[in-house]
Amino acid sequence: CEGKEINISVSNVELNSRVEWKSSVDAYNQVISESEAFVATPEQTQTYKVTVTDPRGCVYEKPADVTLFGKTPVHIVGETKACPNEAVELTLVGERLSNFMWNVSGSANQSAITVYPYNDATYIATAQDEKGCMVEAKHDIEVLSTPTLTVDVPAVCAGQDAVVTATGANSYQ
Repeated sequence: CEGKEINISVSNVELNSRVEWKSSVDAYNQVISESEAFVATPEQTQTYKVTVTDPRGCVYEKPADVTLFGKTPVHIVGETKACPNEAVELTLVGERLSNFMWNVSGSANQSAITVYPYNDATYIATAQDEKGCMVEAKHDIEVLSTPTLTVDVPAVCAGQDAVVTATGANSYQ
């Protein structure tokens, strides 16, 4: 998985041999390790080549191919706008996911959660895909401002008609 450490090693190296590891993605072909084993954090698929020179001067070369898995596409489904403290269900969507985590307390290992945002918020979900790689998605919710309502009620006598006027919202019930 991208960003994950891996151990790379060569075995059966004769005592007093010289070991050099190089990476296929290094344009300068520099030695990245002179140990029989090292830890790499590859950012792309590549080949690590080990060259072992034994005490007699014999040279042995061997490639170690490292293939990175592509990231499983994920996204969060849910409303992007809500009124203050309105319930919003968010669902992390992707294939064959497990071990869900959200940046919200009380949401252990759930693909869907309900949030009640009071202010604008960004929700982050992570999960593990079938290859063991961690995937992440973010979802923003804009909390709409509460309208300021004004109601004009005229003074009327019993039995008279009156017009009550309300302003400050888009719709009324």
